[in-house]
Amino acid sequence: MAVVVLRSHPLRYLIARLYCTEMQDHCEIFDSKSWRWKRMDYSRALPYGDNVTAFDPPVTTSGRFVHWLTWSNKVVTLDVKRRCFVEPWRLPERVRYDEKRLVEYKGGLGLMYRGKDAEEMELWADREKKMVVRVKADLDYPIFEHFCNNDVVFVTTADAEGGAFYNLSDSSVTKVQLPSHLRSPYRFHQRVFPFKSDVSTVHLKPLSTTKTT
Repeated sequence: MAVVVLRSHPLRYLIARLYCTEMQDHCEIFDSKSWRWKRMDYSRALPYGDNVTAFDPPVTTSGRFVHWLTWSNKVVTLDVKRRCFVEPWRLPERVRYDEKRLVEYKGGLGLMYRGKDAEEMELWADREKKMVVRVKADLDYPIFEHFCNNDVVFVTTADAEGGAFYNLSDSSVTKVQLPSHLRSPYRFHQRVFPFKSDVSTVHLKPLSTTKTT
């Protein structure tokens, strides 16, 4: 499931979700303007037997595209404005068997994966598979999660703290202290996702409507 904000004033957003019932895959889009779910044709997005990964969150880019990673190392892209799927494309051969995830980087889609060493991360920032960033962090088996901005990436670790912010520009590390029940890396890993907001209060829908006569 992913949320795409089309505009802020007045607020309008879409929610895209993929799910499976028995042996059939489905895609639905919720539009805050109509306040309704609408089913889309998902049959041509993926070949039979393939599906999006269960643990990797989708990535939104350019205010209109939602990207999912599949079990067969393909990227499925939904254009929410046109209400259609883009032709899926396959990841490069060298990273198909490594630990990897899709990320948003500089407004576009990036692929972040573990390098040859356990503490290295590489980033490919376009579909030409061009490597633009390589970092080496002094952390206990870090799992690179997502970018907070163009310079700072959040990682989960196997040490007691459980997480850290790594700055690409100066190689500095700021560790995060977590509650004890979240410090297991296997439990914490499934709770990490990027969240961006501002200081403006928004009302998704009135709780009640009062009519005057």
